[in-house]
This record gives sequence, structure tokens and C-alpha cells, in this order.
Amino acid sequence: MDCALLARRITATTLFSVGLMDMVCPPSTVYAAYNEITAPRRSRCPRSRA
Repeated sequence: MDCALLARRITATTLFSVGLMDMVCPPSTVYAAYNEITAPRRSRCPRSRA
């Protein structure tokens, strides 16, 4: 099941944290879900510690 399809059902305030180097869950899939949410939302992209 694609999480972006289920994201439309989210009604609670949501905070997304995105790992830009994540190979399992790429940022594009996270933002696809984020864009479908109609509830209040925020995203966070942590700075690199390198």
C-alpha cells in the first residue's frame, strides 16, 4: 500500500522528519505523503552532522 494514498486520512497535526540519504524511504516518497495531508503539518530536514 502506498503511504501517500493513506495520508489523506490523517486528521491530527503532523510533524515529518526527512532523511535525505535514506535509501529505504527516499525523500520523494515522504514528500508525496506530506503533500496529501490536509491537516496542519510541518516538515523537518535535519542538518548533516558530517
